[in-house]
Amino acid sequence: MTNTAPQSPAQSSFTGARLTRRDLIRHEARVREMLADFLHFGSSALFFPDAAKAVLPDMPGADGLPVHLSKERRLLLPLVQDGAVLAVFVAKGVRIRAPKGTLALLPAAARLVLRSLSLLKERELDPLTGLLHGHVFEQALAREIEAAQSCLSPAASGCVDPGLAASTGRLGVVLLDLDHYTAHLSRLGQDTADRLLAAVAVALRAVCPEQVAAARLGDDRFAFLWPGASAKDCQGLAEDLRAATARLRPKGLPEPVSLTACAGYALFPQDLSGPQTVLPPRDMARVLAGKARRAVSTAKELGRDRALAFSRIVEEGGRVLEALPLSRFSMNLGREVDIREGLRFLVWSPRFDEARGLTTTDGRRLIAEYPTMYKGEAVVIEVQDDLAFAEVLHLADAAWPIEAGDRLTLLDEHAPPPEGAADGAGQRDMLTGLYGYRDFLAFVAAERGRFERFAVVLARLTGQGGRSVAASRKQADALLRKFAAMAAKALGESATGGRYSLDSLAWFVPDRDPGELRAAFAELAGAARERLEVELAVGIAPWPFLAFSRADALDNARKALDHALLLPAPQVALFDSVSLNIAADRLFTQGDTYAAIEEYKLSLLADEDNTLSRNSLAVCLARLGRLEQALPLFRQVFATDPGDISAIYNYGTTCLRLSDPKEAERAFRRCLKIEPEHVFSLIRLGQIAESQGKAAKARGHYAKAAAAPGGEGLASRHLARLALAGGRLDEARELLHRAITHNPQDAHSIHLMARVYLDQGQDPEIAVSLAGQAAALKPRRSFHELHAEALEAAGRAADAEAVRRLALST
Repeated sequence: MTNTAPQSPAQSSFTGARLTRRDLIRHEARVREMLADFLHFGSSALFFPDAAKAVLPDMPGADGLPVHLSKERRLLLPLVQDGAVLAVFVAKGVRIRAPKGTLALLPAAARLVLRSLSLLKERELDPLTGLLHGHVFEQALAREIEAAQSCLSPAASGCVDPGLAASTGRLGVVLLDLDHYTAHLSRLGQDTADRLLAAVAVALRAVCPEQVAAARLGDDRFAFLWPGASAKDCQGLAEDLRAATARLRPKGLPEPVSLTACAGYALFPQDLSGPQTVLPPRDMARVLAGKARRAVSTAKELGRDRALAFSRIVEEGGRVLEALPLSRFSMNLGREVDIREGLRFLVWSPRFDEARGLTTTDGRRLIAEYPTMYKGEAVVIEVQDDLAFAEVLHLADAAWPIEAGDRLTLLDEHAPPPEGAADGAGQRDMLTGLYGYRDFLAFVAAERGRFERFAVVLARLTGQGGRSVAASRKQADALLRKFAAMAAKALGESATGGRYSLDSLAWFVPDRDPGELRAAFAELAGAARERLEVELAVGIAPWPFLAFSRADALDNARKALDHALLLPAPQVALFDSVSLNIAADRLFTQGDTYAAIEEYKLSLLADEDNTLSRNSLAVCLARLGRLEQALPLFRQVFATDPGDISAIYNYGTTCLRLSDPKEAERAFRRCLKIEPEHVFSLIRLGQIAESQGKAAKARGHYAKAAAAPGGEGLASRHLARLALAGGRLDEARELLHRAITHNPQDAHSIHLMARVYLDQGQDPEIAVSLAGQAAALKPRRSFHELHAEALEAAGRAADAEAVRRLALST
């Protein structure tokens, strides 16, 4: 028996945001939850009629009325927008005791659902441009960072097993700001400027890959979030956005307008450092966006109409703000761009950094590009939040002083000091009586060859709780002077000290046992806390150490200081295996896997029992495809520590990649003995069973993973794949929605969802969109082939052929 509502529903008309079929796919779970308040049913699905085909009058739901198929216990509820069927909600396992009354109410319920979704979308979108609101962008960025945090350390399971990880462990944020927008606004007026911004938004969105989220942050500022993006991806997107702005010639304006823009980008996790890497995701998102914003402002300072990476700011964005007495100057780079004391810069004048024309006596015009005019070299001696102070190491020409506006180019840390910089007797700092920075370095270079053993020590004073060491510079100077006197008394006459920065001191200590030095500085740290109310972090680098040269001691002391800053009080660290491990982890986070490998090897040479370094080294080798080298390292780790679940799991994953499923299964079962709800191991066991044709066993493992904390989103894709293989399309759809809700960038789930829509004979354009998105996220041949199949079904043969050619080259 078929029951229909007695009258046609009023057509739904929206004054808010217009919904699309992709909106309904995204919010299918929300649609189901809202309609469950009006109707009791078991399962449900959304059906999308082919938009290219006419809806025939005799088709169920064609008139916009709900249809109750009582014998099949199904209900078809059209979701109507502006008189057109956007989708049909298909409820299964329906029981209606009073069909006539219930069916009469359901069209109104459908309108309420669509209205709710429309208002939700309206709250998310900027009404002028149709891009995301800034607060929605910030929430999305925080979510992506939270998903990516599983790969901040190479010891994380997701790093060696990217096939199961919810994230690639990286993302990029690109910001764009129009040049001279205020002038355009003043000249054109607000209404015309608004039309201009709307045209810009359309042009910017057109050059973005589908997986990029675009937002308007306010006025002429736009933001773009690209999950999984590399530095190359972000540089390409930033240049495309800048070029799209420059090409734009908006129509309908009272006068022609030419636009340019500056773009800046920051990368996660490469552009985060130190304490920034342990912030909550929301705070980390704020920091990352701030770094991209700083890249934009630096691009504008460099001349506008350009794109700049945050990582390039220190290298090429430095500028002298003010020349100061005592051969010092202030610069525009501060702690916010991760500058630190001890960095050296070449100083040059931009006045000659352009082509010049000269006219000879016979009237000929000569055009020449002058070589860069380097004035000298300087070293950073103090870093504050927004700026830093540097001291001139030498000048090429004393008659050509450094002045405001001069540019700065970062020198390699291992570059030799300038010739003549250390000539003559060393100068003592007036405040502490210690050598100044350059004279201390000169002293160390001269003295280190005379001793068979020595240590270089770096000590940094900070206020309690990580605050500034004092409220004023004078107070800080007084504290430093007192501490220098305390250190001189504790270390004795053989130790020679120097200023490393305005808040840091350094010592060269010959013929002293490293353990005694550590004890002495631990005692000094306690005295500084008690008598001066300051915290002390100390890095001690003894020589000889491994195969490091005497010249490496200062760099090793810096690494030891980074190590010390991560310790509880007393923050005193000897340069050791752990220091090297921390340095290697930072290289890994920055994406320099090869350099990280070398540092992990050194860490193991320093301490062969450092299982964390061994596991991390194995992970790096596995990521580079050197599986045979990684396997014994993983085995050594859990042989030393049988409870190291990360090493055991990584070993199992590597065995799988080496086509040894039996050994892999043993490893994963061993993980479950340690942690019975280890989600990754359960899923890997399910995959092994699935590959052996044991679908029921595989489903059991996946179901356990889904029931484990944090496992539902990750396991849903695999359960959906089994449902799809068994022809249970509706079940597969529901599971895939869960997976995509958990991770909107899950290319595998999006690919499977496209397969479901195509197999169900629904609107092929939806399958085209989904398959295209999956192929953009993961450009695999099978993903491109499904995209081509969907295009073919949509009648776009030429596009399908182009994608097939792309698939063959993948």
